[in-house]
Amino acid sequence: MNTVDKILVKIADLSFFQIEVEADILIDGKLYENQKVRNNNSILTPDNWELNVQVFFEQRMRSYKESYTMNEKIEQEVEILEKMPINSQDYKILKSRYIEYLSSQRSIKANLKEKKQRGLDEPKSFEEIFYNPSNANICLDILKSLERPILDSNDNYIGNAKGVFPIWIQVLQSHKPNALIKPLPAKVYKDFLNQRVKGLKLTADASEFRKNYKRIYNSDIKMEIKTILSQLALEGKLGN
Repeated sequence: MNTVDKILVKIADLSFFQIEVEADILIDGKLYENQKVRNNNSILTPDNWELNVQVFFEQRMRSYKESYTMNEKIEQEVEILEKMPINSQDYKILKSRYIEYLSSQRSIKANLKEKKQRGLDEPKSFEEIFYNPSNANICLDILKSLERPILDSNDNYIGNAKGVFPIWIQVLQSHKPNALIKPLPAKVYKDFLNQRVKGLKLTADASEFRKNYKRIYNSDIKMEIKTILSQLALEGKLGN
């Protein structure tokens, strides 16, 4: 193995476990805004995995031919992971977590296929993206109860923090013992949030779910949402 090959092997896991983020870049004195780049904020770690796994998965799936089925793409991912040299404990953990996530996605796709075959409808309203529609307004009200609310009492968007919405959805998805919100494409969440929240105006391509909102992610907003949600569960306000 020559020197170049040795270097490629050494950085294989680092190169794989990254996402594209949007950032402004300066080239020859000209500013290019919202460019897709890889930088220090792109690197996945066990600490930021939960926040970025959905974006990472979607970006990885887009790297394959559109003619591949989702299961075929997932099989390719597993094969890559099995052959990948792992150079640190952190990446061993990420490999294990990603294999588990891929397995869950395979199960989700199977369930969606079964539902389609059974003729079950796709969500047609904000309430229907929740497993129990009665939880929709209760969960949305969490965003009114934050230390810095982003919604007012009439469901108007009043904050300058659209990055809170992906975090809110992630918390609802990871709620124990059962997820509260269905696993759906980012554009589906975007459509129903725009319908439900006045003045929100998430972008057409749901880019908010791919951006790295460093200020928000470094804040305690995720823990604050989890705390309010836990209190609602203790008070018996969440439907089963």
